[in-house]
Amino acid sequence: HGKYCVRGKNPIDEHPLNYDEYNPFNICAASNVPHLS
Repeated sequence: HGKYCVRGKNPIDEHPLNYDEYNPFNICAASNVPHLS
């Protein structure tokens, strides 16, 4: 799921989870781990 890291500018488009909509970095980490929140 590396596309989340690349599309960090628009994480909401690929990731409907608002908990990381303002934190693209967390989305990148989420690709490696199940939940880093």
